[in-house]
Amino acid sequence: MSTKNQLMKIFISHSSSDKRFVRLLKSDLQENGFDTFVDEDCLDLGDSLKERLELELDAASHFLIILSKNAVNSDWVKFELSEALHLFEAKTLNKIIPVVLRKCEMPEELKKLLYEDLSSDFFQIDGDKVKPLTEGYSAFLIKLFNTLRSNEKKLNKKDLAEFKKEVSKSDTKNQNKNPETITQRHKVISYKDKETATYYKRKIAEFKKSMDYEHYNPVMLPKVYNLLITDLQLGDILTFTLDDVYTADGHFAGFRGDDNTIVLPYKLRDFLKVEKGLYYGFRMDLQAKKINVIY
Repeated sequence: MSTKNQLMKIFISHSSSDKRFVRLLKSDLQENGFDTFVDEDCLDLGDSLKERLELELDAASHFLIILSKNAVNSDWVKFELSEALHLFEAKTLNKIIPVVLRKCEMPEELKKLLYEDLSSDFFQIDGDKVKPLTEGYSAFLIKLFNTLRSNEKKLNKKDLAEFKKEVSKSDTKNQNKNPETITQRHKVISYKDKETATYYKRKIAEFKKSMDYEHYNPVMLPKVYNLLITDLQLGDILTFTLDDVYTADGHFAGFRGDDNTIVLPYKLRDFLKVEKGLYYGFRMDLQAKKINVIY
């Protein structure tokens, strides 16, 4: 699994009654290299639905909302839209894209946005999905892919500018010695709860085809590193060092939706003697994927 498009993550908000269409759309997005969040794929038994949705929304770059009468009347869709609007206003969500699947009353907050109207298109049930019988869906896909890729370029350019700005404040002496090593300050945060950490452990174990998920220490990196490390895969080892001597392994679990926070599970925070909510300097060897904490 390449991380090329991991910065691009599309959250698909929808009513369960429109699930067959969403499965079709999700498959087409994934086939073209885009990461997606659809609740039925990513939620496990025992998960806190509200917290999981908040977590995935926070990590999303785009919010795709599928509109129908059932969707606009759904409390969960209303909740997801409300959270997405807050993130959009805070400029941590790149774009909100409404798609009218069936004629309905457009939510007031979306009326000012450009939207795609598929309400005149015809679909036929095909197993657990639908298949389009008219050309509107194909034309919509092309527009959607172009929009996402155009936004990806803009987002990367913006992030790279921010990254260079931050690096210029860092340990420039160290930068000159080794261009493969960067030093930045990041705020250390933890997972919201034990269930959230377990979710990422299981996600890594599933990718690694491992039955044992408890030994994984899932780490989420600031998204700027996605511009510099192109070969990271889910579960790859990130070696953390203390005083350049003592080492402990973390496991890559994804990139954060913001620039300057790093998520460390308790075991790593304890080993590194760092406290959540505080800022620390992190020196990363990009090639060896080694991270040293400097205070």
